[in-house]
Amino acid sequence: MNVLTGDNTRFQEFSSIQEMIKFISAQTASILSAAIKARGSASYVAAGGSTVPPLFEALSNSDIDWEKVNITLSDDRWVKPSDPTSNHFLVTNTLLQNKASRANFAPLLRHCEMPEQAITLSDAAIHAIAKPFDVTLLGMGADMHVASLIPNAPGTGRALDTSRPAMVCKIGPVDGPNGAEIRLSLTLRAILESKVIFIMITGDEKLKSLKKASLLKDPTSSPVSAILHQTKCPVYVYWAPKP
Repeated sequence: MNVLTGDNTRFQEFSSIQEMIKFISAQTASILSAAIKARGSASYVAAGGSTVPPLFEALSNSDIDWEKVNITLSDDRWVKPSDPTSNHFLVTNTLLQNKASRANFAPLLRHCEMPEQAITLSDAAIHAIAKPFDVTLLGMGADMHVASLIPNAPGTGRALDTSRPAMVCKIGPVDGPNGAEIRLSLTLRAILESKVIFIMITGDEKLKSLKKASLLKDPTSSPVSAILHQTKCPVYVYWAPKP
């Protein structure tokens, strides 16, 4: 089944989340290892979400020369790095464990008073990582957001403008688990500076949203469509049903 339009996107369906995670973990480890062998380093953009912990735990035990891998995040909430709702906390406690504890982490959250200060620091750190990123992992919301590029949210329009040099942007305030919140997100320009993008989704609701997004050309209301319709790098969308 191919639910996508465009020559640069591929869709693959799995029978279970476990099967999908095993496949993505193996693909990611292979790409990162090949990059290290070819040029001495590799880079990985990690996503948040409830589906990724088993993937990160599997990756953390992979036989990769992790001290040569640079890791950053697609997005995060503007909270303390120790906050369990942050992707920083998620990655620190799942991916950056075991063998992967030796990896180099460039977080979006910093010990700053204002998000703009953190953006300046994280933007410089991400600019310093060699491009293109070897693997960028993204999720997608039922509202068709990717990273924290949220439809019609304050800041999303600027973040989708690839003529701007920024790698990181401020999004929001938007609704969150504790009310209105600010997000930090990679810009579309940063996301597209990738050798390959993996989008991992689960469930029928998100599959319907994916089909809708594949037909839309307005990234402001459907940010994921900017990923699906671009021609700069290949995109693989992986889907599995929810249990």
